[in-house]
Amino acid sequence: MDLPSKRQVVLFFLLLAFYTNTKALAPVIPEDNLDNFLFTYQDAVIIPRTPLYQPRHYVLGVSYSKEQQDIKRIIQREAEKTGIKWQDLWILAKYESTFRTDVINSRGEFSVGLFQINLNAHRNITIEQAKCPVFSTQWTIDKLIRNGYLEGNRTYSLARHQGNHKIPHVMQRARNIVQEADMLQ
Repeated sequence: MDLPSKRQVVLFFLLLAFYTNTKALAPVIPEDNLDNFLFTYQDAVIIPRTPLYQPRHYVLGVSYSKEQQDIKRIIQREAEKTGIKWQDLWILAKYESTFRTDVINSRGEFSVGLFQINLNAHRNITIEQAKCPVFSTQWTIDKLIRNGYLEGNRTYSLARHQGNHKIPHVMQRARNIVQEADMLQ
């Protein structure tokens, strides 16, 4: 019986990973021992799954698109004026819209823009204003301040921006934002 080639084995595991939407193990095959390549778990490397869409974890120091760099500058400039930590706004924008200004959430609410302003609850704000990164950043800062951010209620004010702070997963999400923001420089 002929053993499959290295290429066939790697291709098999890549296809397995893609179609099962999981991680697959692929053998590490020494170049000098291609004829006999039985492998164990310790000899394997993990090939990351390759779904059609995989959310990214944004960390400062990586390269961002021009639009994301502009958003970061806007957030930093507006936060500097008020005493709000720009890192909190940055992570909040990541959670709310993955830094996209044109995103619209119409499932159960009508939230628009970088910070997902609920236009059903805030009827005085237009879609264009909610999509504007400067306006939505300033509006979010004002809301955080109204909810006691500058008085030391950082987690509470972030939870209030997200919705009902009495719901456990909303408070947990706010704690996650604070924790991620504290890791940024």
